[in-house]
Amino acid sequence: MSLLLPFGILLLSSLICLLPRMDGRARRWVGLITSLATLFSLGWFFGPVLLGIAPGWGTSWWTVSRFSSLMGLLVAWLYACAMVVSYYYLDVETRKGILSIRHVRLYMGSIPIFVLSMLVAIFANNAGLLWVALEMTTLSTTLLVSFYGKKSSMEAAWKYIVICSTGIALGLFGILVMGYAGLNAGLQEAEAFRLNLLSEVAPLMDPGIVMWAFVFLFIGFGTKIGLVPMHTWLPDAHSKTPAPVSAMLSGILLNVAFFTLLRFKGVVDQTLESNTWTNQFFLIFGVFSILLPAFILLIQRNYKRMLAYHSVEHMGIMAFLIGLGPLGMIAFTVHMIGHALAKSTLFFGAGELLQRFESTKFHLVHDVMKRAPRTGILFLFAALFLIAVPPSGLFLSEYVLVGEGMSVHPLLTGIALLGITMAGLGLMRHLFELLFFPVTPEEKQDVPVETWNLTHTVMSVQLVVGFVFGIWMLSGQGWPFLTQISATILSL
Repeated sequence: MSLLLPFGILLLSSLICLLPRMDGRARRWVGLITSLATLFSLGWFFGPVLLGIAPGWGTSWWTVSRFSSLMGLLVAWLYACAMVVSYYYLDVETRKGILSIRHVRLYMGSIPIFVLSMLVAIFANNAGLLWVALEMTTLSTTLLVSFYGKKSSMEAAWKYIVICSTGIALGLFGILVMGYAGLNAGLQEAEAFRLNLLSEVAPLMDPGIVMWAFVFLFIGFGTKIGLVPMHTWLPDAHSKTPAPVSAMLSGILLNVAFFTLLRFKGVVDQTLESNTWTNQFFLIFGVFSILLPAFILLIQRNYKRMLAYHSVEHMGIMAFLIGLGPLGMIAFTVHMIGHALAKSTLFFGAGELLQRFESTKFHLVHDVMKRAPRTGILFLFAALFLIAVPPSGLFLSEYVLVGEGMSVHPLLTGIALLGITMAGLGLMRHLFELLFFPVTPEEKQDVPVETWNLTHTVMSVQLVVGFVFGIWMLSGQGWPFLTQISATILSL
């Protein structure tokens, strides 16, 4: 019942929004109410598990832990925020004649399936079901990447579905190899893909087979995460979708893909009786995923692509933290939450800038602090949170990266720190141009006077939540709580 209710709400919402005879406003209301109902239902059922009041549980198809409850609630929170922003965003686009009823129908019908797919991937105990759900996140968002029908959007959608589906196919092969190892360890055919049973027989599985399985899983799911060099789809896809969808793609989908990979990491570590081998993957790919975007960010000329490349960099930071062991795993959880809040806020702001200035090019958007001060101030604060300026929770996670990393992997940590610094400088350089440079003759001159709207409200709420979370973590009170939650990441 606890999972069927939110699943049913999302499925019903999609079906209602796809009905032919319904105006755009009604569809937007359905989407908004659905998101709030999903957040409430997940909070009601899984809030006690997250807080440790109720125990986790599992069946042959589903499993619920404290960390998966956190992930589910984070999905629901960003979904609700995105739908509030979407209500205003789609209204503006429709009034301008950019979108038709058909576009709103597609948008509001696709997003509930996208959210449903993420929740299934989070709570699935069957590796096959998990794979189907992860592939559905791609299929349900492909049409949103090509939403505006421009040539660049169509190319981005094509690249998105081809690269991600190829990666997920490699992940499927890894799942099959892992299941084969489970069969050889004594599992029955009907049990070979149950993650909790794979964990139980992990010490009996052939290490060689399991290691090969993880290689395919890492490359496959690493593609969905956006780790370098499998990241090439991400900047195009995240920059072409409507801003609320971009916020969900960068803010939560990448984290969901990360969690699916970590669930297999736990099995492999038990088979090898050590986490050293798998940690090396995360450290090496993490460094590359930090360093490459850092160079690109220095020369980037599109603010939505800039945010997308920053997502690649932060996935690299999270991968590196995982490679540092148990302490890094706690910092990974902190970083995941902080990045989800800050990056989604920035994408909401990017959508507001695009609607006002009608361009995502830096040379066509200047002096935002005077021309759109509300968006500019909120955008600035979110950017400061993203580059780990206290009281951002990211300050703590990156502090752990430097402190723990220098003690165990000083060379790799030094390279990672260089990349993080470059990325931060690149972001602030572009942000200064966006917010304070004088208006040029080639850009739009007649920008309407800015008024407070729903997007600003959501951005403000997100920043307040991020501020409270950062203070809670930096004060030391939140660390024991997230330590307990992080301990359940690899448990199945």
